[in-house]
Amino acid sequence: GSLFTPLNINFTAVVGSYVQENEPMVLVCDADKVDLAVRCLIRIGLDSVQGFATPATLEAARGAGAALATIPEISVTEASGHAQRKDAVILDVRRAGEYAAGHVEGAVNIAHTRLMARLAEVPKGQPLIVHCQGGVRSAFAAAFLKRQGYNATNVACGFGAWEKAGLAVVR
Repeated sequence: GSLFTPLNINFTAVVGSYVQENEPMVLVCDADKVDLAVRCLIRIGLDSVQGFATPATLEAARGAGAALATIPEISVTEASGHAQRKDAVILDVRRAGEYAAGHVEGAVNIAHTRLMARLAEVPKGQPLIVHCQGGVRSAFAAAFLKRQGYNATNVACGFGAWEKAGLAVVR
């Protein structure tokens, strides 16, 4: 049930897009960053922080045999194969302008910050191959989608790597 959202300039946009008001949260961050994270969340109306754990705590738990959730990640070459076989839905989580400038044929476009509001438009029951421009926004989106019960895989390095590899693009 976790979400990937580093404590950086995108923190409040991502958390505000993927967490419902009054939804309980436990933060995973260094102890000296907890106050900053909580203040940022309160500023956007999310004040249900129940506690925190440090990355070291999670590593110790993993070392003791605890299973930690991960999101699978594939290369653009592997993603292209899925697109050609049509055995997965390609979900482009870039902004509409980025999508209009060039996209993978047949990709569904929903900006990563709009996924919660438009979740009904995301096909369920099929694997999702999620990409953005560079692989960061799609990592946020894939974590959110997994939390919602989707089979989501992130595309490493995103559409930028897709274009660089000379793979087919619709313009």
